Amino acid sequence: MPMHNAKTNLYEHVSHLRDQLHVTLASYPLSLTSLQFRHPVQIERRSFQTPGFCALAFAGEKSDTIVLNANRNSLEQNFDCGHELIHLTKHRNLKQGCFNCFDKTQPTQNPFIEWEANEGAAELLVPYQLFLPALRETSNIYCRNPQKIKSALADRFRVTPTVIEYRIRSLVYEFYQYDILGTAISQIALLSQNEIKQRHLSHLNAFSYYCPDCLFPTDSAAVCCPHCGTNFQHNTLLYGLGYRHENIN
Repeated sequence: MPMHNAKTNLYEHVSHLRDQLHVTLASYPLSLTSLQFRHPVQIERRSFQTPGFCALAFAGEKSDTIVLNANRNSLEQNFDCGHELIHLTKHRNLKQGCFNCFDKTQPTQNPFIEWEANEGAAELLVPYQLFLPALRETSNIYCRNPQKIKSALADRFRVTPTVIEYRIRSLVYEFYQYDILGTAISQIALLSQNEIKQRHLSHLNAFSYYCPDCLFPTDSAAVCCPHCGTNFQHNTLLYGLGYRHENIN
């Protein structure tokens, strides 16, 4: 069963895993397939024919094995490797032996441990301590071209844009604390989407509408900008995150 504060517990596990791998926040971007592991892990690549089959992992007494799908690109394999590492380090006591992983959770899989593997891999490759400032900085730079934000962050962390999109969704409440409330990263409360819903906090996020001319935060129903007077009938509002009028030069 999921534990209370499941996200906090998971991120603490990832932090311990970083320590074991001798990885610091200065080590990023991270290539997991090139790291040395305390408990030996053999990484292999094979061409899988089953659609959506990403990777598998075997937990052994003397060594573990991760088999990655050679048909997936290097960035996808990097995430898949992280996914399997979470299984091998956090779920080995389940005595499952072999973990078969797909691009979508299968009916035969445990949704909670698959969430932990996905969320843990995302945190391992894109730590929230680095991602929150990077998200604000990048969204400031591309505030008038928001379609470039995900690809720029993907290049920065050497992951796929899909991982960045997942990260934005997963950290929306944390980003609200960082960007709107000005909470120090060390003081940010980590909550999963389920925990956010249980605490009725789903309405709190850092996504806002902005005037396309002066970038002033604006209500989506407004007909003109309250700051510069731009008429929105002929100027589409920008929908973005992380940038505020006072932050724009």
